[in-house]
Amino acid sequence: MNKTIRGLVLKSAPFKENDLLLTILTSEQGKMNVLCRGVRRSKKTVLYTQPFVYSEFDLFCGKGLAVVDGAEVCEAFYGLREDIVCLALAQYLCDVAAFAAGGRGNAAMLRLLLNSLSLLAEKKTDPTVIKIVFELRYALLEGFAPVGGTCCVCGQDAVFWQFANGLLCERCAGGSGYRVSAAVVAAIEHVLTASGRRMYAFRMNPEALAYLSRLTQENIRYHLEYDFASLKYYQQFTELERSVLPQTGTNSDADPNRKG
Repeated sequence: MNKTIRGLVLKSAPFKENDLLLTILTSEQGKMNVLCRGVRRSKKTVLYTQPFVYSEFDLFCGKGLAVVDGAEVCEAFYGLREDIVCLALAQYLCDVAAFAAGGRGNAAMLRLLLNSLSLLAEKKTDPTVIKIVFELRYALLEGFAPVGGTCCVCGQDAVFWQFANGLLCERCAGGSGYRVSAAVVAAIEHVLTASGRRMYAFRMNPEALAYLSRLTQENIRYHLEYDFASLKYYQQFTELERSVLPQTGTNSDADPNRKG
């Protein structure tokens, strides 16, 4: 049976003597593996087999792995390969998206990832902003975003973020959680409610931006219960983000390594 499907290459690995095994992210089937036969015999790079390339694949689907019968590149995101920071961040974003995808389709997740890669390749938006937006919108799609902009219990001004519960005021948080300023809460609300490229249109000073970035990535880590090696690699290039530690309340259960 033949079918056509669009997908973003997440990983390309040698398979047998002359083949490549591609892991692609699709809107219809989530993450899937497809086989490209004979491409390693070519002395030229076959673009559609490269990571971070989005293509339309013609597949032959039999009993085993689907086999690529042909492909047309839709977007190669060339700009990613010109900047090691953007490339490292792109890998992390792809890893996070693939973690949730599994074998289920999610068009919104793939669209979020493609938009993020496009902005990274353009180099007109701060990579930290792109990372924050991706992590918050990802959390929204997966059902663990801190929605509302105020205390999720009583509606008062939020000053803490508990990953297990959301945004909380001083009384409802009981002094536990990560402290968030009004500017951080406003940025979170903007990202979660804006549409299109407007969600990237917020400004914060570098320290506040780095602080929010640490919070959004810890929220991902808390809920997925997974440490991404690609995030650690990306952080080698983000000294400020590594140096800014989230401020907790008086109780130790705000530790991101703990559930609760």
